[in-house]
Amino acid sequence: MNRLDSLLNTFFDNFEFLGPVVLKSLLGIAFILYGSQKFPLPADGLLSMGFTPGMATIVPLIEVGSGLGILVSIFIRGVTKRLLTRISALVIFCFMIAAIFIAHQDWLVNAKLFKSVQIFLLGVSFYFIVSPGTISERRKNEVREEMS
Repeated sequence: MNRLDSLLNTFFDNFEFLGPVVLKSLLGIAFILYGSQKFPLPADGLLSMGFTPGMATIVPLIEVGSGLGILVSIFIRGVTKRLLTRISALVIFCFMIAAIFIAHQDWLVNAKLFKSVQIFLLGVSFYFIVSPGTISERRKNEVREEMS
């Protein structure tokens, strides 16, 4: 059992960077689509919920922008990557909390919430708030610290 575990770890350690890349890709694309479905601006759906025309214009733009931020963070490195990831993920997280409480209040106490895409967008965005870098970046930093 230990040998199999060791072999699998050795093999998959070469691909550990793909986990965050795939999650960021899915989160970014989902939120771009989530925001762009509200076009043309101002968003009629938001207007019907009582949003002002200004807010019904800004909200979809921020949604698309935060999705783009998550996607762009895949291709950059260092502090900028972590900040862009965290800020974009925080915006998505806040939007998903608002969406659940404003648009889907009926989901709060039943299984429907856990069958919706909103809860997964919320969870994945939370992951990137608390863990903005890749596992590989953290490992490289740990190795550098050990060497100094």
